[in-house]
Amino acid sequence: MSGIAAMFRADGGPVDAAVLEAMAGAMSYRGLTGRSGGGTAMLAHAGEVGPASQTRFHIAFDGYLLNGPELRRELAERGVHLPGTSDAETALHAFSQWDEAALARFEGEFALVIWDAQEHRLTCARDHLGLRPLCWHWDGRQLLVASDIAAIIAAMPEHPPINTGYMAEHLANCWYTQDETVWQGVNKLRPAHWLAFAQGGSTPAIREYWTLPTGVTIRYASDADYVEHYLALLDEVVRGAATSDAPVAAEVSGGLDSSAIFALAAKSQQDGALAAPGLHGFALRGHPGDYSDEIAHARSVAAHWGHGLTECALFEPSLDWFCEQGRNDATLAFAPNAAMMAGLHAAMAEAGVRVCLNGHGGDVWLNGSNAQFNQTLRLRDWSGAARSLAADRRDFGAAYALRKGVRQGLGLIAPTAAKRVLRRIEAQAPHPLETLFWLSEEAKQALAERRARFEAELEAAPEHERHKLARLKEPFTVLVNEITNLMAAKQSIEYRSPMQSRRFVEFCAATPEHLKRRGKLRKWLHREAMRGILPESVRMRGDKAFFDSTFRRLQGETRAYCSQHMAAKPFAELVRADGVEALFRQFYAAEIDAGAIWELWGAFSSVAFCRDFAAPEQEQVQ
Repeated sequence: MSGIAAMFRADGGPVDAAVLEAMAGAMSYRGLTGRSGGGTAMLAHAGEVGPASQTRFHIAFDGYLLNGPELRRELAERGVHLPGTSDAETALHAFSQWDEAALARFEGEFALVIWDAQEHRLTCARDHLGLRPLCWHWDGRQLLVASDIAAIIAAMPEHPPINTGYMAEHLANCWYTQDETVWQGVNKLRPAHWLAFAQGGSTPAIREYWTLPTGVTIRYASDADYVEHYLALLDEVVRGAATSDAPVAAEVSGGLDSSAIFALAAKSQQDGALAAPGLHGFALRGHPGDYSDEIAHARSVAAHWGHGLTECALFEPSLDWFCEQGRNDATLAFAPNAAMMAGLHAAMAEAGVRVCLNGHGGDVWLNGSNAQFNQTLRLRDWSGAARSLAADRRDFGAAYALRKGVRQGLGLIAPTAAKRVLRRIEAQAPHPLETLFWLSEEAKQALAERRARFEAELEAAPEHERHKLARLKEPFTVLVNEITNLMAAKQSIEYRSPMQSRRFVEFCAATPEHLKRRGKLRKWLHREAMRGILPESVRMRGDKAFFDSTFRRLQGETRAYCSQHMAAKPFAELVRADGVEALFRQFYAAEIDAGAIWELWGAFSSVAFCRDFAAPEQEQVQ
């Protein structure tokens, strides 16, 4: 676990070391003890990294490289021999050889800042999915860069205005932007992008260095070949992520994804292939009898491998805790189903763990698309089409399979305009939550504009492959990664997500959709690969845990809080007061799938933030 803080004066003036100290102090849990650079630029980072090319380059690096050994071999072939094997040093020397082109070579989870003292140029970059945070602010004179928002705010002479358009996304539970924060002008560097700025420049340059190939390029004659490839790949990325000088932890929820990660790590340990001195399993113990309780499945996975398991109760603090967290981190308060992990992180730290593996990303990349039959026809994969239809007939009946086959077959030849008309004809009346009845007209308009920009980005991919690009660019996934990272960092824990590694994501995008969804069974390929690795009761689970109870226990308090402080600006300009009250009233006790827990939490966290940070007369909606 590490972090980054950096300052750069574009006008050539000296940076203020005291401001950099304030930035590092706002992230004290990240242990930014190292300092490098000087004059117009200064970096704070964890540990010391030796300079490359004498004293030209300096780096602040957070994360790890999955392909570090391969990069070091490439550098050695070019005559660059590194004195050590740290990933930060590897990244630094790779950049000294290939400049920004090096970034596309990096696989792993990382954020970095590199100062070129010769060219007076600062370069920042973030990994392919934004698994490590990186924020920045440019005021026309000075560039600030940091892992956490609180560090940027600590360096600014006064709080910037609230970004009401971004706040509206939280209020609506509609997510369209990856690069904004709740503060105007405090930005997040987008995943798979670099930012560069040279002395004398007028504005930072930002470019994308990688995007997801969406074509289906991995084709095998049999399902068995796909299963073999998938299992070898998942095992490879788990072992790569489990590299550590200290024992590693693995979350074991009892679900398909985290259980698989733990099981493969346990197998590696038994085989003597785990590149860490130990493995610990950790599981949350939900409320007995409700949807949060899956501890029996977690115990089953641990017993399957003869492994111990540390069980931790859900951390369920008071509403005051969430208010304080938002103030300390200069963010909207984290949701209760994120805060509930705090006890687990504390237990990991107490056990001497610094790296924790998780199963995040499985739900995004393994569930597949229900348009799998259409894709098999496009690919002329007749055996895949037959297997897909046979599974639909078995699970849903012959009539359903026939309708789906005809509809998706016609979708290949129907003009785009005709498909749009058909979608309009079949459209049902919107669910009440889709009408956003609790928002002001100005907020709705801001969201409509954001949605249009987001959808325009997706048009870069062919229509039939657009769902893959949508997964890649999903803003809520990036936000979850950032919150998870910060929560764990408070206990000096570094999360690693094998199922979000670049090679895993690229494999999922390059393989046919019918491997992920067969009839009613989702994650088909993953389940097949886990035969013998997971107990059957887990491998074939058809349910999953929900943690709505962590929200619901606070809804009476959040409702009262919102009612009491409804006039807080600019929140009051974003909502209809009677609409927020109606939202609480109508969905307070709704079923899990029909509830509005995210919208209700968005209302509370927005009100709390406005009370703490709003400028006196801020009223505009952006």
